[in-house]
Amino acid sequence: MLALDAGQRRTLAGAMTTLTAVVERTGKLPIADCVLIRVADGVLALTTTGLERQADFRMPLAATPGEAPAFSVAVDAGRLEAFLDGLGDMNAPLTAVVEDKLLRMRCAGSRASIPLVAAEDFPLLPSSPGATVETVSAPALADLFAQVAYAMAAHDIRYYLNATQLTFKAGSIALTATDGHRVGRAWRSIERTTGGEEPLAALVPRKTATVLARLLASVEGDASVSIGANLIKVSAGAYTLTSRLVDGRYPDVERVIPTSFVVEVEADRAALLAALSRARVAGDGKTGVAGPVVRLQTGPGLMTLTVAGATGAGLEAVEEFECDVEDGVEFVAAFTLSYLADAVSAVTTPRVALKITSANIAVVGPVVGAGEDAQSQHVAMGRRV
Repeated sequence: MLALDAGQRRTLAGAMTTLTAVVERTGKLPIADCVLIRVADGVLALTTTGLERQADFRMPLAATPGEAPAFSVAVDAGRLEAFLDGLGDMNAPLTAVVEDKLLRMRCAGSRASIPLVAAEDFPLLPSSPGATVETVSAPALADLFAQVAYAMAAHDIRYYLNATQLTFKAGSIALTATDGHRVGRAWRSIERTTGGEEPLAALVPRKTATVLARLLASVEGDASVSIGANLIKVSAGAYTLTSRLVDGRYPDVERVIPTSFVVEVEADRAALLAALSRARVAGDGKTGVAGPVVRLQTGPGLMTLTVAGATGAGLEAVEEFECDVEDGVEFVAAFTLSYLADAVSAVTTPRVALKITSANIAVVGPVVGAGEDAQSQHVAMGRRV
């Protein structure tokens, strides 16, 4: 019998919420919808799979190895998550026993039985011998993934764009994402564990990047990042996420990011986001699949945002707010409103720098103070004025 106290039970419930995020639930392979539960040497280990990725969680048991017999079973992950989540903050222990091809669980007056699936059929990903291992702060890595997530393609025929590029360079780690219309880049300084000077890059699939951002944000301390020929494994706290990598050549976006601008603006991030949100009211869904277009006009100490609906609709929203415009340059540009809002939202500092080229390309980034390390660039292609 497996016995967990109330605290362990709540920890297990939180872990199941994280683990089930990798399950695809296509119904084509029932065992892939399951969680593999293993108890051995006083440790409870859970594993879920999305076939292309695998999530693992390990938790020491309060009982001694002799009191918790070793076993290995598989049950439907969604059903187990639902039962554990439904127990909420109930201050009661959980017991589980395997009998009659069922996992029987009990917590106070709540009981559930879930049919077992053959554990030996559970599809585990292989190991990656010869992988290079680097160490980075887990919260910092989560923040980098979150900053570029908006720019990843979702279902692009150029499959390598449905991913985030993770790159270790001499003294830094960088993440890059692009869907061909916008670019998100975020980086920070680190000391590479290996001391290597050669770049180490990996194309992390979209689903894996999304799960990693959520998982790492809940963990304190460092994360171990292991990159092999076709696998990446990230371990942080009690979790390990292993995933196949995207095989492809990622575009060199650094070469196309502008370095020369006709107007440079510094603005309060929250004020700019609020103005863009209010201006969205004039969008009527008829200005392109990406949404309405926002027209930016700069002048001395002022920026004006204008969003107009379709011709003849009579819809218009105008926002004026104070900002720092270098040399008071007067300039007019236009962008897809959602693209610009996403770029500004991805910046993590109170103030943002908005730089625009003569070709109507915007580069948004943080205004970083002395001693601050985090850096990012967010590029949005312009629209016809």
